[in-house]
Amino acid sequence: MDNLSATERLEALGRILPPRARVAIVPHDYPDPDALASAGGLHLMLERRFGVHSRIVYSGAVERAENREMVRHFRYRLWDLAALRPARRRVPAVVVDVRPGTGKVTLPDWMRPIAVVDHHPDPGGGRRGPALEWSDVRPSVGACTSIVYDLMAAAGLTPPTWLAACMVYAIETETMDFTRGGSALDRAAYLALLPQASLRLLGLIKHAPLPAAYFSLLQQAIANARLYGRVAWSHLPEVPHADIVPEIADRLARLERVSHAFCTAFHRDQLLVSIRSNRRNAACGALIRAAVGLRGSAGGHDRLAAAAIPVPGLDAPARQELLESVRSALLRRMERRTRGIKRAPDMRSRPLAAGAAGLTAESASRSEPPAGRAQETPSP
Repeated sequence: MDNLSATERLEALGRILPPRARVAIVPHDYPDPDALASAGGLHLMLERRFGVHSRIVYSGAVERAENREMVRHFRYRLWDLAALRPARRRVPAVVVDVRPGTGKVTLPDWMRPIAVVDHHPDPGGGRRGPALEWSDVRPSVGACTSIVYDLMAAAGLTPPTWLAACMVYAIETETMDFTRGGSALDRAAYLALLPQASLRLLGLIKHAPLPAAYFSLLQQAIANARLYGRVAWSHLPEVPHADIVPEIADRLARLERVSHAFCTAFHRDQLLVSIRSNRRNAACGALIRAAVGLRGSAGGHDRLAAAAIPVPGLDAPARQELLESVRSALLRRMERRTRGIKRAPDMRSRPLAAGAAGLTAESASRSEPPAGRAQETPSP
């Protein structure tokens, strides 16, 4: 379907949708704003364009403050898969912002995936999902929400103000305000949706109240962070929710003179990894898949990627050994990616907190007069 227009894609989708059955819209596990906004747009389109009823069904928690605020204002009901009874007949499912077979989406046996809308590159590594009747996969697009907007526009649909706000926020976060690139479609979708969006709701989402536990985890992440030349890494021994891991990686990637950053953490029975880069052609998705291998699910884009490695039954020493293996594999590959950049003379680690303390002391020494010497009064 690569060469089809949005209108032709819609016509093809209409031919495979069941006329009377309810359809499940399934975003990836622990859905982020892009997955949620895309699911909301598809829900509206299936109902208004095709007269098909749907449910948005997700797995995993939505914990990040901004994501929770978005869900709080969502007008479409979100169904937790864990709370649903298995259906007697297989339910057709449209998978959103992920591909079946990647290990990043939970599809029970009573769901039958028939279609997918996604913007992630091919995961490779032999991870192939079931053959689908319809797909709209565009890896060159920065946000899955932009693809859904393209389909909605072709259907002549205008989202309500609350959904437009969610879609705008999704495009902003997925492209990091277009600093991670973004295609012409992303820019067109953003500019078209912004005048339709509730600016108040957009502000409420961006400035959602943060719980005290967030600052505690942030403090711990900074204290544990280490620098390896142009690479920053932090580890959290245990986190209450998965969303904090990519958030820490995002913050570390904003460090001066850092080209790659990654955060690791144990969450329940998984080792979570999120990596970020501010370089073009960083190949983060390929990098993390090579480092993780078949030990878990991994994938992503050029400048951001994530992985989850199951660790049930592993004791503390075994978990530490796994962590060290993944950390070393990522550092080796990141070091090779940064060889063309002028960087620190060696790759030995140093704590970020110590560097910040040193910088503070240096700044103070510049601003204060030497001991034993009176400070001159400036001339008026």
